[in-house]
Amino acid sequence: MKIIIKICFLTSFLVSSLFAYIGQQSLSIIDEERDRPIEMMVWYPTHSSQLTNEGTVWIQPDVALDAPIKEGKYPLVLLSHGWGGEKIELLWLAETLAEKGYMVVGIDHYGNTWKDYSEEISMNYWNRPLDISQTIDYLLKDSPLSPSIDPERIGFAGFSMGGLTGLWLAGGEINQASYEDPRIRAFFLMAPRGKDFSKSSLEKVTAPLFIVTGENDAILPYQDNGGYVSKHAPQNRFELLEGEVGHPVFLNCPSEIGKENLSKELTEDPPSIDRKKIHDEVSEMAINFFRENI
Repeated sequence: MKIIIKICFLTSFLVSSLFAYIGQQSLSIIDEERDRPIEMMVWYPTHSSQLTNEGTVWIQPDVALDAPIKEGKYPLVLLSHGWGGEKIELLWLAETLAEKGYMVVGIDHYGNTWKDYSEEISMNYWNRPLDISQTIDYLLKDSPLSPSIDPERIGFAGFSMGGLTGLWLAGGEINQASYEDPRIRAFFLMAPRGKDFSKSSLEKVTAPLFIVTGENDAILPYQDNGGYVSKHAPQNRFELLEGEVGHPVFLNCPSEIGKENLSKELTEDPPSIDRKKIHDEVSEMAINFFRENI
C-alpha cells in the first residue's frame, strides 16, 4: 500500500510539474525611424494558475495576466491581422499554439486597426512587413522575453492582409519591392491576399508556405489569391475548405456581447458552417506545419 501511495504521489507531482497554463502580456514599442507605435499581445506557457478571463466581443481563453513564463526556450510565431482588424482577432490560433509550447505574438498594424483606422496610413502596405521585422528585432534583443525565445525557430501566421504581409516577408515582391526576412522560417497563410505579387518573385520563394482558404470567399476569391500563390510558389501546401466557407470564418468566434455589437458580416456564417470546428481543423494544420518546419 505504501508503494502504491508513493507511485501515485510521484505521478501526480510529475503531471502537475509538466502542466502549463497560458500566460498573457501586453508590450509596446515605438519605431522611431517611422514614428510608428507597435502594440503587442503575447501568449506563452506558464505555471501560474491565477487565471482570469477578460470578456470582450470575442470568446477568449482563461489566461494568467503578466505571469512568469515557464522555464525554457520556445519557438516564436508572429500573427498579422486582416484589414481593419486587431492583434487578438486570431486568438483562437494563439491559444492552441501557446498550449502546445509556442510563444505567440499578435501585433496591431498602426493605422489599419478598427481603433485607429486611417485610409492614408493603411494604403502604405509596406509598413506591415516592417512592423513584423521590427517586432522580431525587439523580441530577440531588448524584450523581457528575449531569454525564452529560440531565435532559430521563428514562424508566421497571417489572415487576409496578414497573408499579404507574410508573403512579402517570405520573399514575394510587389512593384519590385522586397521585405524578405530570412529569420522567419515558415509561413501559415489564411485566406491571403496574393494577387499583388509578381509571378517571378513567388517562384523564388524558398520558405515553406501553408495556404488555407475557403471555397466561398467572396472578399478574396481563392482562385486569384491563395490559389494563384500556390500555383507559382515552389514549396507550398494548399488546402481548400470546401462548401460555404467564407472569408470571416478565420476570425474569432464571437461572444454574446460580440453578436450584439459587431456586424453580422463578421460574426455570422452560413448554417452549414461551424466556425469553432473549422478553427479546430485549421489549428491542427498549423501545429503540424510548424512542427515540421520550424
